[in-house]
Amino acid sequence: MFELPKEYHKVTLIEHPKYPDFAKLGLRWCVVPTVTCFTMKLGGLEYGCCPFNGWFMETEITRDLLESCRMDKQSAIAKVIRVEEDEDDFWRERVAIETNIAVLHSFRRDKHSIVDHVTAQNQFLAHDAREKREGRECPAQWSWVVPAIGGSTLPIWHHEMRDFYIEPQYEYQAELFAVRKECKLAEDEVFDVAGPDENEFESILILYASVTGTAEAF
Repeated sequence: MFELPKEYHKVTLIEHPKYPDFAKLGLRWCVVPTVTCFTMKLGGLEYGCCPFNGWFMETEITRDLLESCRMDKQSAIAKVIRVEEDEDDFWRERVAIETNIAVLHSFRRDKHSIVDHVTAQNQFLAHDAREKREGRECPAQWSWVVPAIGGSTLPIWHHEMRDFYIEPQYEYQAELFAVRKECKLAEDEVFDVAGPDENEFESILILYASVTGTAEAF
């Protein structure tokens, strides 16, 4: 295990196409959302080292930038776009909309993959309809699928969903390094570092998709 060198940390500077001072806030965001701490349940087995990545939807990044329990940049961005918090009852909504615009503009400027919330909801509704035509239900958690902006102006707001458990499935698991630190375990007690033959490697399966959804044709 090693830390990825900083020159490989791809980030995007968040700028706004109409408000030049937005860039002065120095807001940056990583380009690729990567998750390494999940376990995958597949075929009756649990794969504890099964990292995966996807691409962002712009509302995810906007939430991270604005929410008070995260980066809490609402007031700073309001000043940049010249919105008065005390005089505009909808200042939070205006800040969120302009931040969405800035995030999309910045990622597309640097040619990084990102999807907007309108396209994403259309993709989900198409997937849901396709599954039901084949006689399958499509599990979904409304609070995760419905974007953080747009509300009832989007068809997905009115779409009935039922959340239930199926496999294959990614699930949260204990952080192995945290467990090792807390329990003071030796490395070979946490990881099978010896194995029958250190020169033998398991084959690796790489699953891929595309932001446009066209990869499912391959």
